[in-house]
Amino acid sequence: LEGAFREAAKVEAAELGDGTSPHAYPSLKRDNFLKCLASPKANLDRHMINMIAARIKDKDGKTPTKGVKDAVFTCHLENCKRQVLEQITGSSMEEHLRHMLGNAEKKHAQEQGRTDESRSKILPAKKVHEL
Repeated sequence: LEGAFREAAKVEAAELGDGTSPHAYPSLKRDNFLKCLASPKANLDRHMINMIAARIKDKDGKTPTKGVKDAVFTCHLENCKRQVLEQITGSSMEEHLRHMLGNAEKKHAQEQGRTDESRSKILPAKKVHEL
């Protein structure tokens, strides 16, 4: 992708008549940025392109390319997690969630200094969301 971004930056500079060398992480027009993501060398499907594009916001009419590596990694990780979750059966998912939440409840109760068994089952919504 970096090579495609640099090439697109050169083309944009030539169109503007700017002879300066593009930066290591150039900012591109949004349509050129999307063309680079869609290039065959990038090997990204439409879903990944849309996920990455949604993470990288325009700044002053240009799309920065500096955070693309992190965005690709994060989107790929989210895709992998989603695919794993889609393959888990309902009963396996329930068992997994009960185990995770049970451990989190115990840890939270210990952090709060609670030993009362009935109060140890209360887990704040924020912690549930984090899990």
